[in-house]
Amino acid sequence: KEIMPHNWGNILVVTKDELIPKYYNTLSALKVEIHRYKDLPYGIKKVQKGGNGRQMYIDFDSLSKDVQESMGDPR
Repeated sequence: KEIMPHNWGNILVVTKDELIPKYYNTLSALKVEIHRYKDLPYGIKKVQKGGNGRQMYIDFDSLSKDVQESMGDPR
């Protein structure tokens, strides 16, 4: 499956399916990482919660530089 960050409003986002299993082994590992940086001004940020048919969206710019370079920035 191709990994492609895309625009969501004016934010560049990726879905959890694009991060698992290549960058995070499991959904719980991803959730732990998101929770760890929840109240900090840096680190991975969730911009939309998943569930009820919605995709979980992660802010592309909040991902580590290594992950961003690996995925490729479409801008």
